Amino acid sequence: MDGGGVLYETKDPGDIAKVMVAVLGDTALEQAVVQSQDAALDRLRGKDFGGTLLRYVRQLLDRPPRAAPEVAFDFWAQFDQYERLEELRQYRPALYRALPDPGSAGTPGT
Repeated sequence: MDGGGVLYETKDPGDIAKVMVAVLGDTALEQAVVQSQDAALDRLRGKDFGGTLLRYVRQLLDRPPRAAPEVAFDFWAQFDQYERLEELRQYRPALYRALPDPGSAGTPGT
């Protein structure tokens, strides 16, 4: 709330209730909290959020484009291989269960 309100660090409902009782039980404290919230709202209402957003967008558009990332010479071959393996995994999942699970009991080397 931009400095207005009461800050607490607990999620315990009992502790939060104690804070509420303390604030609502003291009229001067309650008024101070409400006034700080009103001041925070006035500060936020005075900001030009649309202008801030447009300024950031303009800054991005004014930058030169980035260079294309480097791609391995065999990228498309790897991509095609991935698609073939993924199709096998979906339609023939038993292919991936041909060898025992390395973490299972009775596996050599465990």
